[in-house]
Amino acid sequence: MSDAINNQNAPAVFQNPLYLHPSDGPSSLTVQEKLVGSQNYRAWRRAIEIGLSTKRKLGFIRGTVTRSTTDPNMAELWDTCNNMVICWILGSVSESIARSIMFVDTASAIWSQLEKRFALSDGSRKYKLNKDCYAISQSGGSISEYFTKMKCVWEELDNVNVLPTITVTPEITVFLNALNQQKEEHRLFQFLNGLDEQYGNLRTQLLLMVPLPSVENACSMLQQEESQRVLFGSASIESTALFSKGNVRDVKDKCGICGFKWHPPERCWEKVGYPAWHPKSKMNGNRAVRQNGPIKNQAPNKTVAHVETGNVSFTPQQFEQLLRSVQQMRMESDSEDGFGHLFAADLAMFLIPN
Repeated sequence: MSDAINNQNAPAVFQNPLYLHPSDGPSSLTVQEKLVGSQNYRAWRRAIEIGLSTKRKLGFIRGTVTRSTTDPNMAELWDTCNNMVICWILGSVSESIARSIMFVDTASAIWSQLEKRFALSDGSRKYKLNKDCYAISQSGGSISEYFTKMKCVWEELDNVNVLPTITVTPEITVFLNALNQQKEEHRLFQFLNGLDEQYGNLRTQLLLMVPLPSVENACSMLQQEESQRVLFGSASIESTALFSKGNVRDVKDKCGICGFKWHPPERCWEKVGYPAWHPKSKMNGNRAVRQNGPIKNQAPNKTVAHVETGNVSFTPQQFEQLLRSVQQMRMESDSEDGFGHLFAADLAMFLIPN
């Protein structure tokens, strides 16, 4: 560095726009998104301005830091810094744009060319941004992604709609606060307007709040609701699937004669006859299969009924006692689809032969 800068004290050296830190190089300044055209020019320009301001090099693109015509050493330092800024700009634009500005001598001239090529007029830009505010919608995406899209448009609108500098008085402060509140409400309405219909109930609740929440608070509430739906949605789907599976089994086992689900048609009392204790036994001409009568070719101490699926057997005394218990349960039941009927139906499945 030249003696002109070395003779200054240390803080002044670091603040000098001609100072380059040893770590500065062609790749030491990067932006998240390269310039590709007018559609992202304003966002790119803002990112470059922030990066250059951290290195105290904004004056090179604005033309406020000029090349010395009297001191060759200072002129050489200026050339070094100017070329470094050009390298940073070339590295932050697309390949086609970089080729078009490769042979421009100064960073300020490059900046001016890019501004003329890609900066839309305020009228056209404002129209497009306002149109985007009402065109953007959630469309099945997450709340965070949707809010981020809206936020980008709002921030760019604020950058375009610059208010003049005025002397602030208490009356103007009150006016500006009211203006900002109206702007926040307008943005809240825009944000809620683009939500998916599944958030319609929560949108109504937000609009009924007094005072209205800020758009950031509304976004936070919607994200909480979204998280709960994701958390409990899988459990709800799983339980619904299990319930549906159970219903399929019920329909499959449903009797086609009497309509009850608790026995197959081949064991229905309407088909094979009601037992002796059942009130409908006499109404149907006593068609019931009397399980408590004597059985041919069988000794009295033998079993009266056998279960097809096992070796369980009953003595006559046990069978009579069981029938009396079932009849008592049947009489205490309010209707035929009560517990007594269900138990009797299950018992008949085993006691009544095919």
